[in-house]
Amino acid sequence: MLAICSIRSCELLTFILLTLLGYVPQRFYRIGTTYGDDSMACMTLFHNATQRSRDAQNGLRYIAATTPKLPSICSNEDVLQALYDYNSKHHPYMLGTVITKRSLLEPPIPGWTGFVPRARVTELGYGVPYHEMTKNCYQDFKNLRDQASKLDQLRTKWSSEFQRFRTVMENSLPAPPLLSLVPMRHRQPPLTATTAVFHGTSGIKQWTFVSCR
Repeated sequence: MLAICSIRSCELLTFILLTLLGYVPQRFYRIGTTYGDDSMACMTLFHNATQRSRDAQNGLRYIAATTPKLPSICSNEDVLQALYDYNSKHHPYMLGTVITKRSLLEPPIPGWTGFVPRARVTELGYGVPYHEMTKNCYQDFKNLRDQASKLDQLRTKWSSEFQRFRTVMENSLPAPPLLSLVPMRHRQPPLTATTAVFHGTSGIKQWTFVSCR
């Protein structure tokens, strides 16, 4: 039977090659022989490759049809109950707060090729698989965020401490004398960015205030 099929296939190929004027698979890659020899060799290779592909598909279908089913690890009732529980918790029409924010250290879905922080500016992705690179990069990015958060907390704390110290110092300083109670001859001009210059005249030391206005 196989011999008859082979003979018929060869006869069909010969008939096609004698009447074919169109495309011949892989003929452009063969040189040095006649059109008939090239076409015969190319069509034979193409026919054999197609037949092998069909045989492989048929063998795979046979294996899938004859292989026994795997034993189930749980009953159908358990699977349905798990689905019902998940539906009752995550149904969009259920009332309540649903936390949908993902953790920062959770790796991306397989096949995702989007932005990964710290991936191209560090050496965390060299010599490791993709999931290890994403894990290291996200961990480093989380450490940087935690460090920045701690610095902000310290800055806020020291700012509040400085403000409290300033308030205490302002409250502890004595109040300046009222200008209306000081005689006119003892009044001094207001000081703004002044420089005190020391002079000694006739053995009497006095301070002269020079305004920078």
